[in-house]
Amino acid sequence: MRVRQVRDRTPGQGARRQAPEQRRRRARGPSRRRPLHARSRRGRGHARGRDPRQGTERSGHDVGSFWVLTAPGHPLAEDAEVELHVGAGALTFRPPSRQRGQIAATVPFADVVGLQIGGPGEVVVPGEVRGGGFVGGGFGVKGFVLGAASAAALNKVTTRVTDPEVLIETLLRISTTNGEIDLVSFEVRPGDLDIALAPVRVAVRRAAARPAADPVDLLERLVRLRDSGALTEEEFAEQKARILRGS
Repeated sequence: MRVRQVRDRTPGQGARRQAPEQRRRRARGPSRRRPLHARSRRGRGHARGRDPRQGTERSGHDVGSFWVLTAPGHPLAEDAEVELHVGAGALTFRPPSRQRGQIAATVPFADVVGLQIGGPGEVVVPGEVRGGGFVGGGFGVKGFVLGAASAAALNKVTTRVTDPEVLIETLLRISTTNGEIDLVSFEVRPGDLDIALAPVRVAVRRAAARPAADPVDLLERLVRLRDSGALTEEEFAEQKARILRGS
């Protein structure tokens, strides 16, 4: 039977054998692995489905929720709920918050020719109005008179209010170059709405203060567009008639 001889190792021999590996580690420098607490923060915002930049790139402000009464000339469905946003140079209508990201319609400030705010304001109990009356009055338009279609839609929408003892009823009419939009809100007071739409009022007043363009210059520009092929004969005739009517 062969007996294996085991050498006695003096203390430090193992350490001397590990020394080359330790020297290589020192040459590479400290470990670049990030601590666990630092790695756990990585992508925390994205893990929750939230864009870290959200809220920093948006301009303007949200006004509140409205119901569409009528909107001839605009792609807004009657009896639809929308959220009104005042942006940089345009009014934007969006679906409710649960569908945020979609846009139902956009109205540039340049297309707005008038704003009108009305309604009883905040009704505390039936027959009693707090802070009510009409606010604003538009641009030279007195009183807020709903058409038959808007009045019928308002009665239809109002029946959905669950607490009639505390009711905010604010009417908003946006007159544009393409048509009109009648809205009602049960959460925005008339005074607050008047303040929120101040940028639109300022833009409309500035546009009205600009001197009117010379009809002759407009016609000459129109002829150049037709000759270049940018306008058809039908489009040229339509625009020419519009300029002559306004002159």
